[in-house]
Amino acid sequence: MEELTKHISAFPIIGFILGGFIVYSGLKFIKIALLRLVGNSKYISKINRFYSSIELLTGMLYIVWIIPYFLEINMGIGIILSIILIISIAIVFWYAGRDFISGFILKSNSGFKINSRIKTDFLDGVIIDFYSRNLKLINDKGEKLLIPYSNLINKNILIKNRTKSRISKHITIKTNSVDNYDTLIKELKFMIMMHPKSLVNFTPSITILSQENNICTVDINISARDNNGLAEIETYIKDKLNKA
Repeated sequence: MEELTKHISAFPIIGFILGGFIVYSGLKFIKIALLRLVGNSKYISKINRFYSSIELLTGMLYIVWIIPYFLEINMGIGIILSIILIISIAIVFWYAGRDFISGFILKSNSGFKINSRIKTDFLDGVIIDFYSRNLKLINDKGEKLLIPYSNLINKNILIKNRTKSRISKHITIKTNSVDNYDTLIKELKFMIMMHPKSLVNFTPSITILSQENNICTVDINISARDNNGLAEIETYIKDKLNKA
């Protein structure tokens, strides 16, 4: 150990740590400034999603830049930094690269399209968007899920025809208070099932949330083949209740 450290000055190491701290602080400051300048929530979401990758890449570039200097003043420290860099790159490729490759393989399958319904042992939902490392699903509860492509590779996946796919949505409506919840639920189910855009093979889920000040609040899970169908069903229900 003495042989390794006897020619090492504390100042280069302190400078390396201080430089890393300055780079880290600068990146955080830039991120905060960007988030304050950008008012659109869509862009804020993109910044939060991609900025961590920029921070990681900048940290690696900093180590690459500093390695030749340490190799000159002390071979041991330079080798240690090189090993750290190689391990970091390997980890990045393992966790991120496998999702890119898996995504390329899965998206080459003609069944993986927007509005296609996929089902595995651990998930069931309709594809609503594709990203570079994952895809977005919406399940029957109206929940949106981001699934890494690597979680789907080598799994048994059932892909249902697009014409049979469906999407669901939870809506909250308010109506006059009622004495019999069962009657209200039956009427709402009949109303929904009679709509031409409603999928008759899926019974809507209806839950009474509250009844206060002569107002009854109801949560309804409606299903249709696309977003236009969901919007039409929602408008139809609200118009019927307003007329009633």
